[in-house]
Amino acid sequence: MNDTIEKKLNNYLFPVSERAVFVDDDKTYKPTKHYKAIVREDNGKLVSIMKDTYQLVPNSEVIMPLLEQLHNLDTNWIIDPSHSLQIIIV
Repeated sequence: MNDTIEKKLNNYLFPVSERAVFVDDDKTYKPTKHYKAIVREDNGKLVSIMKDTYQLVPNSEVIMPLLEQLHNLDTNWIIDPSHSLQIIIV
């Protein structure tokens, strides 16, 4: 992979973690067992609230193997920045 692609990917390879979700139950905040928050570790921003059954997989574990395989193909492809991450084979 070249430096340009790696720089573009930096926007998507941020570290994430799971955090508890609290609900307002008559002005008392209580944790819920049914949902969890996905939060960026680098800046603390909320990414999503998911059901407790959601299995968190870091973007790097999905993106990097895919790009390695694309790099080995004899096909042109681009990263489309209009989506959170979309790779288009052209």
